[in-house]
Formats: sequence, structure tokens, C-alpha cells
Amino acid sequence: MAWPAENKGKNPMKLVLLSDIHGNAVALEAVLNDIEPEKFDRIVCLGDVATLGPQPVEVVDMLISLNPLCITGNHEEALLQPERSREFGIFPGIQADLDWCLIQLQARHFNFIKKFERSAEINENGHRAIFCHGSPRSSTEMMFPEMAKDTLSACLSGVASDIVVNGHLHCQFDKIASGRRLINPGSVGMPFKVNPGPGREPVMHGWAEYALLSFPSADGKGAADFELELRRVRYDFDKLRMAVESASLPGKAWWLRQADSFVDAVI
Repeated sequence: MAWPAENKGKNPMKLVLLSDIHGNAVALEAVLNDIEPEKFDRIVCLGDVATLGPQPVEVVDMLISLNPLCITGNHEEALLQPERSREFGIFPGIQADLDWCLIQLQARHFNFIKKFERSAEINENGHRAIFCHGSPRSSTEMMFPEMAKDTLSACLSGVASDIVVNGHLHCQFDKIASGRRLINPGSVGMPFKVNPGPGREPVMHGWAEYALLSFPSADGKGAADFELELRRVRYDFDKLRMAVESASLPGKAWWLRQADSFVDAVI
């Protein structure tokens, strides 16, 4: 396959939105196969690409070949500053997996990750969209439409874009809140059915998530004119299981429990 595909017409601009791949190259491959027929301008990756899963090298090598616009996630911050990993949300239960990922990645991978943007804004035909991991002001901030209005307004302070696209939450949404359209493409490699919490183990859905976003034409009026398609894609769970079993990943038992549950997953 030749990546990235190009939309020669440039009208309207079309983006593929990926986020939170988390070292799951099997899921990423399924997404790339799904978008192969599409005509798009660029891939935007919202961070957390390599850690936690069994295939960090494969994932980062695939991204290098795709040349996406990449946003720094809290896991990238922890990879580049491991002595501050707790500040970036790497808690004791997953610290060993971060340490393992650090050992797997090579210089070319770190050089690529260092080029990720804190956030990025795209202005096309006078319509603006901002892309971030947690929120425009922090990679670790949990920003979602249902949060307290004052807190959400603070997250979006100074943001002039029509829409705000973030990752970090591992769940898909497309809602209007605090005068902005908030979009999350979900997680490619680790979409949550049950979110992690104190004394609660996370549980994955048995699919990969991503989105397609098209900007309005020049005569579009605003956020509502952006076209969004949230997608879910099934993938080869046996292939993921084999990748986990062949890796020395400390958290492999959790991944195997997830893979064993995927057989009954319904999109």
C-alpha cells in the first residue's frame, strides 16, 4: 500500500483521525486496511502510540512510514521524561510496561516521537480545528462534553477553533458543549468498555476505533458543517494473542484476558 493517500481535489480537506494505539499493531493494521479505499489529505494521530501493548516497535515504524501529523500524548511525555512518569499518569500498575517499552524502542523511534506537536490547529477555508491529546492545555487532562461547564470552559480558554478534537479517553464522541464541537475518535488499540479506576481493571472492546473528518467548503458556516464519521473495525484477535504470547511484556496477562473475551464482541 502507498501511504498516505492524497485527495488531489482539496475540496473539502479530509483527515483520518487516529488515537491511543498503545502498541497494538494488529489493530492499527486493520484500521489502515479499512481506510485504504478512502481519498484523504492526511492522517492525524492524537498520541499514546507505543506504550502498554506488545508491539511498540511495529507501531512506531508503521507511523514513520505514514508521516502523519502527530500530537504528544501523556505516554510520549513519559517515554521522553521517564523520571517524571507519575506526573504524566503512569501509575504503579503500568510502570513496568512503560519501562519495557523504553527498552524495545530504538533511536529512530525516539527521534520520531520527539517531533510530535503539543497541539496543532488546521485552518482550511476559514474553518479551524484544533487537535490535542487530553485538552488544548494539557496531555493529561480528562476533557469530555459532560464535565462541569466551568471546568470545560477553563480547558477551552483561549481556543478559537470551530471544533476541538482530543484523544486520551479511549471512547468515541461527537457533541456540542461550551460553544464548541468536541470530537474524540476513540482508541485504535485499546478502546475501553470498562474504564480503569481505583480497584477496577480496565476492559477493552473487541474492535479498533478511528474517525474520518472532512472540513467544510469555503461557504460552510461553522462547526456543524464539518462532516464526521466515527468508525469501528473488527480485527484478528488470534493474531493479537500470538503477538502478546511471543512478547516479554510484563502486562501480557491482562492483554490475554482481553483477547479471550473478544470472540463475543459485537460492534
